Amino acid sequence: VFNAGVFEYHLASYNTSTINQLTTSMLNEIRVPFPPVKTQQKIADYLDEKCGEIDATIAKQKESIEKLKAYKQSLISETVTKGLDKSAPLKPSGIEWIGDIPAHWEVKRIKELFSFGKGLPISKEDLIENGVPVINYGQIHSKDNNGTSIKDSLIRYVDLNYKNTNMTSLVESGDFIFADTSEDLDGCGNCIYVDSK
Repeated sequence: VFNAGVFEYHLASYNTSTINQLTTSMLNEIRVPFPPVKTQQKIADYLDEKCGEIDATIAKQKESIEKLKAYKQSLISETVTKGLDKSAPLKPSGIEWIGDIPAHWEVKRIKELFSFGKGLPISKEDLIENGVPVINYGQIHSKDNNGTSIKDSLIRYVDLNYKNTNMTSLVESGDFIFADTSEDLDGCGNCIYVDSK
């Protein structure tokens, strides 16, 4: 009963505007269906069997997803370091993690290809109804994004004065925005590409 959606819905009525709480006295007053013991046992046996089947299916799906993720990563790594022409002659890149690369390719430092800048903090007080669109940490990490672009409903705005005093933080078409969330690599995995829009 505690795992049932209806019970969770019932608990939502105890949410408050400050801190949500469920006290012992509240819990004592909640009404639940109470069938005979034999029926309870049949329900428990049925749910054990069915939920076990579902859990097994979920486990298989998770395993398949992990295998697909590993394949995807391998495909990306292989393609960006070896190219599409599998018959192209190779040469040592001189860098261990890259290995051999096509003979007509070069190896360059990232700083030769990109320039880097830092974003600025944007507080709620800076936001206005319409104006210059801005992208903040929360938008990039929002569960409502599809992982590659920001939904229009998540776009926020600041006034022109904010833009004019923070020109070094402007982004243009072709830029990447990394949202760093921690000191390890797992925390900075979210990246947004700025297209022509």
